[in-house]
Amino acid sequence: MNRRARLLVVAAVAAGIVAACDEASEVARQSFTPKREGVLSVAADLPAEGFWNGLELEVVETSFPDIVAGRLGDADLALSQVSITSERDNLTFSPPYYETASGVVTRRDHEDITDLLTAREQSWAAESASTHLEFVEDTIRPDGAVVLAADGAMAIEEVRGGIVDAALLDLSAALVLTHEDADVTTSARFNTEERFGVVVARDTDAARLNAEAVDAAIRALRSDGSLDDFASTWLDPVFEKNPDDLPVIRFRG
Repeated sequence: MNRRARLLVVAAVAAGIVAACDEASEVARQSFTPKREGVLSVAADLPAEGFWNGLELEVVETSFPDIVAGRLGDADLALSQVSITSERDNLTFSPPYYETASGVVTRRDHEDITDLLTAREQSWAAESASTHLEFVEDTIRPDGAVVLAADGAMAIEEVRGGIVDAALLDLSAALVLTHEDADVTTSARFNTEERFGVVVARDTDAARLNAEAVDAAIRALRSDGSLDDFASTWLDPVFEKNPDDLPVIRFRG
């Protein structure tokens, strides 16, 4: 169930990016040149399948730490819920295609993390190399070491198994992963203003033009409302609850 839920999160945003390519080329008169002719290779931290207007879409399973380090291998771009930050200046980002916050996942019998002081008294898990790991270490500052997880789903498994009290991950992913789960729930949020961008490979002569084509696609999708439509069609129906109903844990940025 967790793998299927994670696929929905990525598929919702991937569908928007790839579907806009034709429109972007019409608007900006730009084209995307993949490394392998006729095949778009997308780096992500889970397996998936799909097609892009007759162009074969190959998903290259790549770890999140490799993606944020810019190690995309043979992939043309990465779609893996990568937050745009000034510290990641080694990456070429598109404009943001989705905005979210950080979700706190706890067991259903432990939903009382409502303020920063209480949060500091908990044990935590977070995904390696993520902005959430940095936030837990620098802002929440729990007494114990943060348990590192390969991805958000594995961080939740640490909560489910009682290894830690809470996990921090993208709010959108948290709400999908805890949907109809009898053991864990998304119990609160930190308004950290996560903005996801497409990461475009830098290691080819066509990389600059590819980045411009992706940027044009994102702008076109945002201007005509398609990004909001994709989120409401693919993400909102599989959220555990309305994110606006979650308690907000306040912090000083």
